[in-house]
Amino acid sequence: CCDILDQIAIRGEKVLIFLEALDLQARLAGLFQRRYRMARIPMIISGEVAGLKRQDRVSAFQVAPPGFDLMILSPRAAGVGLTLTAANHVIHLTRWWNPAVEEQAVHRAYRIGQKKPVFVKRFVISETIEQYCFEICKRKKDFGDVILRAASGSDGTAEARLKRKEIANKLSFVGETKDPSLSDTPVVPPLQIQTTL
Repeated sequence: CCDILDQIAIRGEKVLIFLEALDLQARLAGLFQRRYRMARIPMIISGEVAGLKRQDRVSAFQVAPPGFDLMILSPRAAGVGLTLTAANHVIHLTRWWNPAVEEQAVHRAYRIGQKKPVFVKRFVISETIEQYCFEICKRKKDFGDVILRAASGSDGTAEARLKRKEIANKLSFVGETKDPSLSDTPVVPPLQIQTTL
């Protein structure tokens, strides 16, 4: 993680770090302050931070002068309703195994008012249950995307039939027998996992 933060600091950009463990949030804030010689300890938003104080921290982060800065957030407490477009990097140090929750967290930075590309890093330990969970979440997100695309064509057109075949193929990954009349494509598309150890 520090290698990534080093590069962000060199570029003078801002980052949101999502971390569920409350005890680690304060420890990392102190470590990051020392490592990057920050004038103040990085702000934290978790369930322990009251509404007005939370908004004060968001406002301070948003109007901070240009240069490297970071904020540490709990995915559940800060994943919805905050606008943090001063940051253009999002790091998930710990995973919240619900793709919708992680996407909401990413959208704290990637929303109306963002002027820069937003870069997202997720850490997954390879060859562990964590990687398996990551693969399931990716499939779950892909399946949701297929459903949303299919919702736009439910008539009898060739496009709608193709969408229904795509949904049937996605459904088969949970152990159902694949109906060969629906498609010749693989049951589950290959995953390309970028693992950072």
